[in-house]
Amino acid sequence: MEIIDPNHKDVKKNEPLNSRNLFLGIIFILTGIIWMLYNFDVISSRAFDIIFSWRTLLIVVGGFLMTQQKNGAGIIIASIGIIALCVELLHIYIPIDMIWKIIFPAIFIIIGFVILFSKIIGDQNK
Repeated sequence: MEIIDPNHKDVKKNEPLNSRNLFLGIIFILTGIIWMLYNFDVISSRAFDIIFSWRTLLIVVGGFLMTQQKNGAGIIIASIGIIALCVELLHIYIPIDMIWKIIFPAIFIIIGFVILFSKIIGDQNK
């Protein structure tokens, strides 16, 4: 017979919550510091606009998903943000036709492979 202690907390149960709190706390602290540096003209408007852009938001969301053990989705979202940020910083011209004909279908293909392989790997671990 097993005695269950009501005060005992399962470490694994609280692990994602702790990593989420840590990640969100760090993001809020960094956001406040960067914003304050911008207000005191330590950071240029261009750098501020890049840091607080949709590209950087994708990278942060991808990182957050990875802290929640959703690596496939996190890697895809962060990769899209990193690629978009590199395109912006390096001033790479990508024609709109290329986006519609190649990039969006490629994203769907990659997502499909991630879903398939995560299912296969998950079945092997059972």
